[in-house]
Amino acid sequence: MKKTLVIGDVHLRYNIVEKILNKWDGPIIQVGDWFDNFDENKSQTIETALLYKKFVHRPDTITLMGNHDIQYRIHDKNGLYCSGYEPWKYDVINDIVEEKDWCKVKYFYHEQNYWFSHAGISNYWFGHPVFGTTAEIIEGKIAQAEKLWRLEYILKLHVCMRQIIIEEETLQKVESFGMIGVISKSTKELPKL
Repeated sequence: MKKTLVIGDVHLRYNIVEKILNKWDGPIIQVGDWFDNFDENKSQTIETALLYKKFVHRPDTITLMGNHDIQYRIHDKNGLYCSGYEPWKYDVINDIVEEKDWCKVKYFYHEQNYWFSHAGISNYWFGHPVFGTTAEIIEGKIAQAEKLWRLEYILKLHVCMRQIIIEEETLQKVESFGMIGVISKSTKELPKL
């Protein structure tokens, strides 16, 4: 059996991860928190985002979501941010890390009777009152949470798309009446994850 290397929080120390990648050719599990070091500059954030993008697509690698990563994955957090979050970092990171990259990241990982997560697995969240905490129960609750998250995103996307369609229809009606004036099409962005 191959040995698996587990890497803890990175917090912008991308240069250490690069050294590890140059020396280690086996499986890697990284448990999240790539971003936020509380005194970083833009170039550090860019370098970390570039390596993160490369890392999540590396063969034999599992990347988990940390609390300092998810705040850059989800655009509208209803005011819930982790320490270190700054809006400029959201923009810098998401100019590099695309949806296809974020989709490679997992919230939990289970292999050979070992569970990996960023912040642990508790009976409070995952325990069943009768059956306890089993792999099937944990995986079922994770799937349920991911399904709800995807549904929320789809609903936000639908509302935004409907608004754009309404604005386009209004624009077409105005143009068909031959009204003179400048009317710009919607510049609203689709919701970012």
